Amino acid sequence: MAQYFFLGSCFSVEISQRLTEYAKNNSLEISVLANPFGTLFAPSAIADTLSIVAYKQEPQLVEVGNHFHCLTFASKFQSLQESELKETIQSLQAASFNFLKQTKKAIITLGTAWVYEYLPNNLLVGNCHRIPNHQFKKRLLSTSEVIQSLNKIITSLKSIHPEIQIDFTISPVRHLRDGLLENTISKSILRVAVYEIMNQHTEIGYFPAFEIFNEELRDKSYFREDFAHPNDVAIDIIFEKWLKNEHI
Repeated sequence: MAQYFFLGSCFSVEISQRLTEYAKNNSLEISVLANPFGTLFAPSAIADTLSIVAYKQEPQLVEVGNHFHCLTFASKFQSLQESELKETIQSLQAASFNFLKQTKKAIITLGTAWVYEYLPNNLLVGNCHRIPNHQFKKRLLSTSEVIQSLNKIITSLKSIHPEIQIDFTISPVRHLRDGLLENTISKSILRVAVYEIMNQHTEIGYFPAFEIFNEELRDKSYFREDFAHPNDVAIDIIFEKWLKNEHI
């Protein structure tokens, strides 16, 4: 059975859901695991997550009010009980590790180079968990920092499965809350970093979801009402191109 592992932005979920449905409709033996730790947008958070999975690291938990939080992961990773949160993470950690050991390909979807630092712990987070804004500082990762994260991602994945194929892709979703100019700068940093990492690691692949949406599907009819997200028609087109690229 072929296995595909998706990690990153919400675009990972969109493509993985379509792959699952396609496999079912065509009686294909394909197993999919997507975003077991929730949606992750920044390469630093994705890299930290895969380090936790690969090396069985214990993630840093913070206590805010009467809740314990794992800020590396999505906002649902919080609990009144520290032991309960640790058990949840350890279970997903083990399941993800075991899945990756048998996985043909990992698709890593980068969303943004903007990150938030949790000031009390000097921790770059994957999600702010609705903790008050004054406890965070927003900043833009440099190209070299993104490259460092991408190398960390590759090292973690290959430590689990040395023969795994790794493809990077950049989410076409616009992060308009950051600002239109800021979103453009962010996506540019991600794209340059992936270009550099592919020069360092010639076996690493790239699927141009960002370019397909912004160059081939430029018409506003391919956007959802928020003019930030691709609509279902656009995602279906991108998925069909991805299928052909994968020769599925």
